[in-house]
Amino acid sequence: MSVTVCACRADKGGERRGGGLGGRECRVKKILALYFTQGCHWVTSLTIVCFSLSSKGKLPPGMAAPSFLLLFPLGLLSAVRSASLMDPGSMTSSDPSVQAPHLTGCKSREQETFRCWWSPGSFQNLTEPGALQIQYWKKNDLTKEWKECPDYSSSVKNECFFNKNNTVIWIKYCVRLHSESQNKTYDTLCFELQDIVHPDPPVALNWTLLNISRSGLNYDIMASWEPPPSADVSVGWLTLVYEVQYRRRNSSHWKVLEHEFGTQQSIYGLQTGEAYEVRVHCAMRAFNNFGEFSDVIFVHVPEIPNKESTFPVTLVLIFGAVGVAILLMLIIFSQQQRLMVILLPPVPAPKIKGIDPALLKASMSSPWTSSMSTS
Repeated sequence: MSVTVCACRADKGGERRGGGLGGRECRVKKILALYFTQGCHWVTSLTIVCFSLSSKGKLPPGMAAPSFLLLFPLGLLSAVRSASLMDPGSMTSSDPSVQAPHLTGCKSREQETFRCWWSPGSFQNLTEPGALQIQYWKKNDLTKEWKECPDYSSSVKNECFFNKNNTVIWIKYCVRLHSESQNKTYDTLCFELQDIVHPDPPVALNWTLLNISRSGLNYDIMASWEPPPSADVSVGWLTLVYEVQYRRRNSSHWKVLEHEFGTQQSIYGLQTGEAYEVRVHCAMRAFNNFGEFSDVIFVHVPEIPNKESTFPVTLVLIFGAVGVAILLMLIIFSQQQRLMVILLPPVPAPKIKGIDPALLKASMSSPWTSSMSTS
């Protein structure tokens, strides 16, 4: 039985006939399998190679296996040629592996210029320069015509740059990804300039130690930074809000602090002996388009001796001194007489030669002496 090799493409209906070598036709079904009854096999998502074999799905007895294998490259080349001639726009999105060309985003750093990027997706024939174009339209443009990108970046692939001459704030822009050769638009994005502002990261991020707890286990710091130079904060061109994040080193979870309108913020309750990472980024006030993060800084305060361990020793010394004082006072009061004798001994009576103390005492008590003292 003869062998037919054919290259076919399935349409949206999932079934289509394709021409084969020798005028034969094979019936195509959109399946990812090798049918030995009809010998249909998918080479790509939409291109298949068909082999007409015996009705039982086996090689004819007279046909050697090498002869069959030689036919497969021929069919494969025919299928690839058929796939190369396919129109990319005719490919359906039912296959998740197929990705159409699309815009990947637009961003402004300082609300004066902006850039847009695109991706060709799975369409490799649209990767050549000029195959896809960025076109834009402004609401205040009286002509209402789509204009091509004013400046394709030479340093960044698939990037369009809009300078100050092509940028106006508070005006609606529409940007589209268009193919002139196919006359087809793949993606469109509309915005106002202030909606796509993602400021540059703050600079000069640093930290200062505020205090350490009495226990020596925790400490507080003050993180400070400078606004991005491109924001012109000093003249009021951009009003920024900052978000500080920190985490323990090698941790995957960042703790987010409340938004700060100034250029410094306190971080409380860090543990001594632990290393921390701190970073900050900013956005325009009243918007939530935060830009990239600043460089990470590392914060570390080594463990210090526990100050509370000296408190009991001081307390014992104080109570010990008070106890000793009380004990001394008790001893003094209990041994007052003896102490008085020791500390204040009695003054001995004067002894004059020739005077009898008993006679002197008797004379002092005589009536004459008493009358003299009364007179």
